[in-house]
Amino acid sequence: MGLLSSRKAQIFTFEVIIAVVIFMTLIIFLNSSVYSTVDQKNQKIEKNELYDRAVYSSELLLRTEGVPSNWTDSDYIQLGLEKENFVVSKNKLDMLMNVSTNNIISSIGLSGYNLFINITSVFNYTTQINYTKGNPPSDPYILIPIYRFFLLDNETENIPAKMQMEVWR
Repeated sequence: MGLLSSRKAQIFTFEVIIAVVIFMTLIIFLNSSVYSTVDQKNQKIEKNELYDRAVYSSELLLRTEGVPSNWTDSDYIQLGLEKENFVVSKNKLDMLMNVSTNNIISSIGLSGYNLFINITSVFNYTTQINYTKGNPPSDPYILIPIYRFFLLDNETENIPAKMQMEVWR
């Protein structure tokens, strides 16, 4: 009886080590799963919010005259390129190319993000245009491309054009 009673309360060290390792592995796995899911949800929320902001910003740029309506590259409150409904002023587009990318970003409500704008003629039109502002994205965390079509007033004719605007972080 003396031998049996002395072994009742003993814990084998090897079994405790295995239990702790299994428990810690389970905790680490659950923690990384939760973190990954939360990060994916946050990225999706930010992407949706940025998409809405990018669409709104492209509207401001193409569908408003700007403030004041006769703005210059050194005197403006808000940039806008519209001459008339769905027609963009070539003069304003030329002035936009003289405004710094950071000032464009601030003016159209995209502070905190990067911007790339490429405006080209479409349908292999006889008069070719090509305007570029900003740097193309390189390894973005979130990238939102927006494509808008409009007519560019070129003094003698309206040229069908496309704006590719990419916003990213």
